[in-house]
Amino acid sequence: MEIDPRIPLPFQDPDEVEQAYAGAAEPSGDAQSGSAAEAEPAPQPAGPSFDPVLLQIFSGETYGHLATLYNEAISFIDSGQSCRVTDNLLRVAHTLQGSARALDLQFMAECCAEMEKLFQAHEVRQQPLSETTLALLQQVHARTTEMIDVLNSGHGLSAKLQTAFHKLAQALHHEAALLSAHQEKGGHEAAPAPVAHAPAHRPGARAPA
Repeated sequence: MEIDPRIPLPFQDPDEVEQAYAGAAEPSGDAQSGSAAEAEPAPQPAGPSFDPVLLQIFSGETYGHLATLYNEAISFIDSGQSCRVTDNLLRVAHTLQGSARALDLQFMAECCAEMEKLFQAHEVRQQPLSETTLALLQQVHARTTEMIDVLNSGHGLSAKLQTAFHKLAQALHHEAALLSAHQEKGGHEAAPAPVAHAPAHRPGARAPA
């Protein structure tokens, strides 16, 4: 049974939903006798469609994770303070990745997987999140918020939005690779040979001819 997503669903049990709306959408005898060709089919949105209750749960949980991402990382962009990877940030990236895969939003799952790898790269280096990383997290927050709004509006996900997620995933992967390469280089690089320097010129002393 298809349920009109515009109708609020206060029920969690699908059987209760069916009982609640049983007969509400049944056409009258006159309507049943009309030609089926006269009825206009409801427009189908492009891309995946979701059960309204499932979408509501996904949206609420994702908004909560995005709030954590903002409070523990993105908000530091304008504060001038540094922030480091926390267990909450790692949990956000990992959970969002799993939730996206469960709903077959592979482009979002790919992006969140790369975000988790970037957090891990920062954690290994034990350094604050870089300005580049914070800027990328800001983009993840914006694109994910946009995606949820589109899904809840009943419209299909545009190719442009999905491409934006793919590009973000590439940028996150690139930044994580740079951090990992820097860490590996720093751990194996031999100490540089000492360089002879000319004696410092004291103020007031004459420079050698």
